[in-house]
Amino acid sequence: EALGGPLASSPAGSSGLVTGTASWIRRLPSFILQDWPRYAWRGLQLDCVRHYMPLEFIKRYLQAMAYLKANTFHWHLTDDQNWRLYIPKRPRLVSSNRWSTEFYSTEDVQEVVAFARSLFITVVPTVETPGHSLSALAAYPEIACAGDHFEVPKTRVGTYKDIMCVSKKALSEFANDVFEEVVRLFPGKYVHVGGDETPTDRWEHSEHVKAFAGKAGLNNLGPDIMEAWYCFLGNLLGGYNRTIVMWDDHFASRNFKVSKKCPGAEQSWVVQAWKMEPPVGNEDHSSVHRNWKFQTVASPMKAVYLDYPIASIDFNVTLKWRLGEPGASVLGGCANMWTEDSEPKDV
Repeated sequence: EALGGPLASSPAGSSGLVTGTASWIRRLPSFILQDWPRYAWRGLQLDCVRHYMPLEFIKRYLQAMAYLKANTFHWHLTDDQNWRLYIPKRPRLVSSNRWSTEFYSTEDVQEVVAFARSLFITVVPTVETPGHSLSALAAYPEIACAGDHFEVPKTRVGTYKDIMCVSKKALSEFANDVFEEVVRLFPGKYVHVGGDETPTDRWEHSEHVKAFAGKAGLNNLGPDIMEAWYCFLGNLLGGYNRTIVMWDDHFASRNFKVSKKCPGAEQSWVVQAWKMEPPVGNEDHSSVHRNWKFQTVASPMKAVYLDYPIASIDFNVTLKWRLGEPGASVLGGCANMWTEDSEPKDV
């Protein structure tokens, strides 16, 4: 039997043809290696913000993913340092950085999505909110809590306190304009909305946020506001039949600091866990905890961050890594390639 097992049973034209071919070329003279995925979500991330990645490079990245049987491309498109995705209703976004003016046009995105589809790879766009958003604030300062001028940094230096001002009408309108275009360009089910490293100092001193919290009956100006933001985006994108993905920072304190939880969140949100702190992860922050209920994509920093210097990585940890404990609600995993210090030649 040349190709037995689950891969052989996949119909022609399905992703099994690609992954089955990858198994076929591993045939050795004395035996044939058969395999199939343990997890449905097999992701690789690429940060195209800190350093712009040309289309041809992205295509090579996708080809490498297909060879490795990865099927989910996390395309990091916005951050403090730049906004790389053209939004017709918000054209100033792609011109907010004077250091690097490259961006991805509508046609560029369509080309990448089509190429990925030909390899049976789904593209998950990442639009960072409410933090990691200086490039958006510089273009549209009305979505900030205070201030009318913001500088876009050339590279990353720490975590910035200026973030989007949840509760302002201007931000709701901004989100509608941005995500309306995002779902038009990206046909996949999932949209990553960020949420990591979000200092709440500006919210705590904002009259807009205080008024919103009082009207909504919220107990604090941090985790409660973040929960409300996720709830808003979940409803917004749910209207387009999309599911939001967010980083796991919010969830370390959600159980005891959020006074009003978003209805149905456990069933409708997907968490990408990079910190893996309890209750998301186990005590050593290595795997998703068996009692964690949210659907989760595991991306622990100590095991699968590809931008770290090789000398600093303990590959024994990576090789022994298990995404989740038995019973955990794990969709799969994603290895992350950040590019603060990496040009295409370094990736």
